[in-house]
Amino acid sequence: MLRAPTYDAVVSGDRVFVSILEANGRDTNLQRVETPTLTMLSVSPSGTTPLPASPLSAAPTRLWPASGGVIAVQGARAVRFDAAAWVELPTLPVTAPDFLLGLGDAVLLRTGPQLFVLGQGTWRAIPVAAQASSAVFGPGNSTEVRVVFTGIDGLCTTRVTLADLSSTAPSCLANQTELLSGEALNGTLDDFHAWARDVVDLQLWHFSAGQWRRGSRARGERLRWTPDAAFAVASIDVTGTIPLQNLTRVVGGRSTEALFVQSWELLGCDGELRTCARTPGFIRELVASDGSEALFLIENLVDARRSLYLKRVPLPHRDSGDCTPACAAGLLCTRASGIANLCVADPSR
Repeated sequence: MLRAPTYDAVVSGDRVFVSILEANGRDTNLQRVETPTLTMLSVSPSGTTPLPASPLSAAPTRLWPASGGVIAVQGARAVRFDAAAWVELPTLPVTAPDFLLGLGDAVLLRTGPQLFVLGQGTWRAIPVAAQASSAVFGPGNSTEVRVVFTGIDGLCTTRVTLADLSSTAPSCLANQTELLSGEALNGTLDDFHAWARDVVDLQLWHFSAGQWRRGSRARGERLRWTPDAAFAVASIDVTGTIPLQNLTRVVGGRSTEALFVQSWELLGCDGELRTCARTPGFIRELVASDGSEALFLIENLVDARRSLYLKRVPLPHRDSGDCTPACAAGLLCTRASGIANLCVADPSR
């Protein structure tokens, strides 16, 4: 409790990687700690494993997913952990990238509408239409990746071969001028969703069978990264003191089902004390890469000690109990406390 922490966490494959930076202060024995420490962990259903000490300094660290491991970034410096050891990557072409992803031996990077790939020890710019106003990555694998962009031809996508940066002819949907707001990491190379964020809603597009279709507007703040799911997951901010998001399933260009709705049950102290956050501090909500789970990294402050817990919630999640009278159409029954249930708006409507 006497050392201020900074956290980051990311889902990579079937694991969650966590970085913990602890500042100067006093340890649990009240002994003075003069230097900060950086700890990184790998968390799987079978347990938690500390990673070997990285070559990075004890400073705020951003984590990004990578095939078989994780990439840790400080400014323009990045190191990649693959199963056993850390490997230094060439200096990033920018500091604080908007997106970074390891695919096999390649690494993808985006800053604004500029796209790069690391291969054979060199960062190379991925060509995008000169008039592109926004560009993001879509689904990919170790040999090729979808690039999605908007410009004078509307909303377009092309397949890019990572070895030589050759690309297919773009497939476009005319008169789509919105700026893409983030990566389209869902579905497959030939069936996925792209998105743009308005003030309170998402505009969805669905690419399938070689063609774009403009989807509906849906409630949400962003599409989560679910590269191993056949569907997309929309994340909806919820007003309140605890930073949780409702989740909905996106299929065919529209929200079709509520996957998670914030409730008392997640943090309630009703039997399983190991996952009871009596005084929650930091909370990070993640989604499994295949969309099968929501994962909550919870900092619990109890008895002058700070603990971290990872709670897994299978999706779709439905609270136990019934509402009386039954909820009307468009409402879902959610646990509001240990003794009461409440009808709340269905986030997928």
